[in-house]
Amino acid sequence: MQHRPPFPAWKWLFMIEGLMTVGFAIISIPVLPNFPATTKWLTPEEREYAVRRLEEESISSRAGDISHWQSFLSAIRDWRTWLFLAAQTFCTCAGTITYFVPTLMSSLNYTGENVQYMTIPIYMVAFVIVLICGFSSDYFNDRPKHIMAMGTMSTISLIIVATVSNPKARYTFLAFGASGIWCCSPLVLSYLSNTISRPAEKRAVAIGFVNAFANLSSVYGSYIWPSSTAPEYVPGFTVTIVLMFATAVAAFFLMVLTKKYPYENAEEGETGASSEATN
Repeated sequence: MQHRPPFPAWKWLFMIEGLMTVGFAIISIPVLPNFPATTKWLTPEEREYAVRRLEEESISSRAGDISHWQSFLSAIRDWRTWLFLAAQTFCTCAGTITYFVPTLMSSLNYTGENVQYMTIPIYMVAFVIVLICGFSSDYFNDRPKHIMAMGTMSTISLIIVATVSNPKARYTFLAFGASGIWCCSPLVLSYLSNTISRPAEKRAVAIGFVNAFANLSSVYGSYIWPSSTAPEYVPGFTVTIVLMFATAVAAFFLMVLTKKYPYENAEEGETGASSEATN
């Protein structure tokens, strides 16, 4: 689009991306549900289940009478919140590789416009892997093992990228390494939502707390790829490899500890959360 008037290429890019976003938003209006009871693409049994689940959460919240402050205290006093924060911070910081994919393409001997073109297959591979991982995680009702699998895949792939010299091998495994990173972040938040599920106020605070503070890692994470380390980028790959390994380890500890130390009863984390927050 560089030589197509009346706009330069970067303006065309913004307009195309913006129009696609608006277009998908308009198309999604009849698809996205307003309420479970009025969702046409759910079966009657699914609608009944969804409505009943929302009613149970509402009853639990009213019974606990939890204020915003109590919800906040309950969330930050729960050790699970901090483990999830660690896991999300690790994979979010590793995710800064996204900003440097074109730069890494240059280090693989691609030049000019080919640098941008060669990023497309990486995102296409990631698109497929993320979808497969998401559907698999939902089908098997499992989060931690999928996080461990993706973290391990990313760790091994990035080790290969950092140690081999063949450009094609580096390019191939960079796609799998980046895909593992991009899979982990949504899985961690989903795992958090399933683990700290009630009361709804505490869950909302925990998700917001973890997501907000984990995103701060993007600030310092962007400094692990200095141009002075090109073309090997040893510091960037080393830190990212360690972070993805740490993500897998954190998921393992979350899986073990949440099973070993479950909430003592249905009241802990539900109606009992208000008393916990005031102790």
